[in-house]
This record gives sequence, structure tokens and C-alpha cells, in this order.
Amino acid sequence: MVSSNCDKVELKVNGKSKGTLVPDQSNYHCVTFRDILVENGTLSAVATKDGTTISIQLVMAGDPAKIILRCKDQKLNADRASVAIITADIIDAKGNHVYGANNPVKWSVSGPATLVGPSVYESDIDRHHEPDGVWYMDMPVSNVIRSTGKPGKIHVTVSATGLASGSFDIDALDIKPDDSFIIEPVLSDEGRNTVAKTGFKQERLEETPEGIKSTYDELRFSASDKLGYAKAVKDYIIKNNQAIDTSSVEFRTLISLFASQLMNNNGRLIADDFNFNVSHYNNCRLISGYIISLKLPQLFKDGLKKYYADAVITKGMEKNAGDEMNWMNWIPSGGTVVISQDGALPSWPKGTIITNKTDLVQLITLVYPVFVNYDADARERALTFTGKMNPYITVKSVSDQSREGDKEKKTEVTYTVEKGKPILIPLIKFISQ
Repeated sequence: MVSSNCDKVELKVNGKSKGTLVPDQSNYHCVTFRDILVENGTLSAVATKDGTTISIQLVMAGDPAKIILRCKDQKLNADRASVAIITADIIDAKGNHVYGANNPVKWSVSGPATLVGPSVYESDIDRHHEPDGVWYMDMPVSNVIRSTGKPGKIHVTVSATGLASGSFDIDALDIKPDDSFIIEPVLSDEGRNTVAKTGFKQERLEETPEGIKSTYDELRFSASDKLGYAKAVKDYIIKNNQAIDTSSVEFRTLISLFASQLMNNNGRLIADDFNFNVSHYNNCRLISGYIISLKLPQLFKDGLKKYYADAVITKGMEKNAGDEMNWMNWIPSGGTVVISQDGALPSWPKGTIITNKTDLVQLITLVYPVFVNYDADARERALTFTGKMNPYITVKSVSDQSREGDKEKKTEVTYTVEKGKPILIPLIKFISQ
């Protein structure tokens, strides 16, 4: 879409014309070029008016590569009243802002300062119907640090899975305020308690087995393609962790993540970023070990392990292994695995039901035809129960307020399964009327 008060507008993608449109009062001087493939490179709009040509361009970034931090202050006074606003952004390997990047990011501070905001940001972009306000949609995003009142160097780091972390340093300067007119002495820290505040931080179990050990080394590999970087980082990890299970989905996911990160950062991986991603791997392996012990169909357990590998390792979502274990304990044993896909391939183990349907109501009906006879309340209970035990089911609710004020708001809830993912339909005794 291009808004313009010019006579005509031409759109170009990487220098190639995609047509010319005329903005006027009929389209509110806003023209839409349809069926345009947005590519890496440059989008440009060239307009003319009364013989004058003007243009504007937008550089579309490549893959996310690193985090950068900005702050207008490099120094602040070492007193409790001083704060600084730090802004984090995600850029590609060439330094271009990545539009729509909404990676979970983790903030950390060392030195004489504390975070005012939460330490972990997770995007609310898909939480359309949450009752709470939106905290973070996409990059760039800011946080606030506050001086503890002591001088020294403040070091702020922001990390995200698969990206080079960003850091920023601020000097907290010792000051001698003119307090000659104050009778009472300045209060000391002795006996003072931290002010309680609502926290957004997500905690892990304290004891997480170290399947891959941390490192103090910065990794630098010779220029290569993704396969070359994957082999190099795989060899490095195996050399330092000889008992590692290289066949696990978690290991394969981690290696793919590191290979992409090395591609985007010219073969360089600092120790902090290596350890940040490895900590997610170790946490995911702890969860995976518990999945193996469950009395559930193997295909569904494989799906759970893939889900956690993607969520924790690839996306960097914090998961408390204890909470996840409690959730999995709630899933009843047994059941039938259903997979929604188009066509007969890939093939699945015997006993798996294959369908092209994605509505959970239809999937349950395939397994238990009697489900169509359930009353509305029983159907909703069964859908809610099955939806909660399957991470690959998306639940959405849409509320429509009647235009007549005396009528109640109608809410429609849909349960949609993701194609190609194993969905477990529990035994009928768990969803019966």
C-alpha cells in the first residue's frame, strides 16, 4: 500500500517495475499493489507530480542475525534516582532492521544497577483475546535500568536463541551532592528490604543436568556453508561431551540452530551465546527424559519431544521442567493418534488414523462416531480436555456483541489441529458424557 498525493505511483521490487497506479480521491490517495512477492532487497515507490519525481525506499532484511542495543546515555549519576532506557533491536547480517522479529529475549545486568522491567520478554502477538494488556509485540523493544546508588560500570546484555547477543555499557559516576542544607543524614542500606513488585520472570528447576558443558572459549570457524558449519560445531560439541546422544531430536535442533547462527555471523560464536543456547538444550533434554517414561503412544511422545525442541531450543521459550512434568502427568494413558495431512505421504505407524480434516470435532468423531450425539456441554468438555493435552491444537475464541443491547455476547470457540502433527484422542471414558 502506498499513500501519496502525487499524480501516479510506480512500485519497484529490487529495481523491477510492478506497475503504476493513480492515487486520487476515489481511493483516498492510498493505492494497493496486489500479489506482490516481498523479497530480500529493496522495495521502492517512485511518484511524479507536475513534472517532479520523488521516491522512497524500504530495505527488506535477510535472516535475523544479531541483537543491537542503543541508549542515549553512556553515563549516569550513581544515585537511586538515576535511570536509563535501553532499546534492543534485531538486525540481519548487513545491519538492517528485521521487520516483525518477535523472538523471546532475555535481559541481564551486571554492575551497580537493576532492571526495572522484566528480565524475559515473550511476544504477545498471538494472544489476541488475553484479558491482560500487551507487554511486547515485536522489535524494537525497551527496558529500563536503575542505578543502585554506587559508582562503577554497568553492563547490560540482551540474548535470544540463535542470535548474537547485544550489550551496552554505562558508567555510573560518583557524585557529591550539595546536602549542606539537609539536617538528617543520608540513609544507609542496612536493614532495608527490596520493594516487592510483580514479576514476569519465568523460573527453571534449579538442578538441570549438564548434558552439554558450558565453555569459556569463543568459537571461530573458517567460512563455510550451513552444512560445513553444522559439521564443525557438531565436532566441537562431541569432542568436549563424549557421552552426548547425537541421534536425539534436541541435538539435531541445536546443531541446526548453531549452523544458522554461524552463517549469519561469519563463523563466530561467543561463549555467552553458546552457553545461552546450550542451557536451553539441557533444559529441553530434562523434559524429554521424562516424556520417554510416559505410558503414551510412541508417535505422540515423539511429537511432544519435537514440540519442546522447537519451543525451547529454536524459539528460546523458557519452560519450567517441573511444571511441564506436572502437565504431562495429567495426560491420561492410552488413546488413538490422529494426523491431519494432505495425501498418503508420509506414512505413519500402524493404528494411526490419517485424515485431511483439521477441525478437532471431526477428528474425535473419526475415532468415536458416537461423539456426534453428545449434547453441547459434553462436547465442549471433551474439546476443552483434548485441546489442553495436545500442544499442536490451536484454540481461538471470537466474541460478537449483538447490536441489540439486551442480547448477550456470543462467543465462538474453534479447535484447529496443525497439519502433519500427532494429535492424541484420549480413551472414550475420559471424554464420555
